[in-house]
Amino acid sequence: GLNQGLGFSDTDRAEALRRAAETAKLSVAAGFVTICSFITPQRAHRELVRKIIGPADLIDVYIEASYAVCAGRDGKGLYKQAARGELPQFTGKDSIFEPPPSRTGCFIINTEREAVDVSAARLRDLVLPILRQLT
Repeated sequence: GLNQGLGFSDTDRAEALRRAAETAKLSVAAGFVTICSFITPQRAHRELVRKIIGPADLIDVYIEASYAVCAGRDGKGLYKQAARGELPQFTGKDSIFEPPPSRTGCFIINTEREAVDVSAARLRDLVLPILRQLT
């Protein structure tokens, strides 16, 4: 319900991210380790999330996969709807996607080249030391 009524336009996407980031910020402020999955197709969107949550409390992880691979993993049928023209401004099809530059310090997991268990282990190995610092 948090983002009910929002679509895939750049304006709606930015608003959905703003709402989700504000919610994550509240969770972090309450002392929770908060893992969020955001689709942030533009650099400006990622900067918005970073500004709201704060760089000290944010680990930027880019789950890299091509549009074709994502379409093949389409559990909700959204890519099929986009292919039929039913979802205008769908990320990667009608709307731009700006991958993060590798020099930004973003942690990249390429799910096309790695098995699921390898990707999950890399993510775990990134997060566990941070969790240990908190306890």
